[in-house]
Amino acid sequence: MDRYFSNSMGKIAELGSIREQRVARVEIYPVQFNPLANKLKVYSHIKVELDFIFPKSAVVKDVGPFYKACKATILNYR
Repeated sequence: MDRYFSNSMGKIAELGSIREQRVARVEIYPVQFNPLANKLKVYSHIKVELDFIFPKSAVVKDVGPFYKACKATILNYR
């Protein structure tokens, strides 16, 4: 087929929680390949924006003793 793969630039791969803090693992696909044209697209800059539509509680929760681990591993955790 004459089109680039993957069809999307990324996806939410997994949802979970650390204590009461909701987290999501987001996969980004910065490379796309068109096998028929034998062309490769490589994105060097990607802007990711997540919108919280009608959250039921605060987006950032106090995770107590897990604060340092969350701050070190979750992007933009404060």
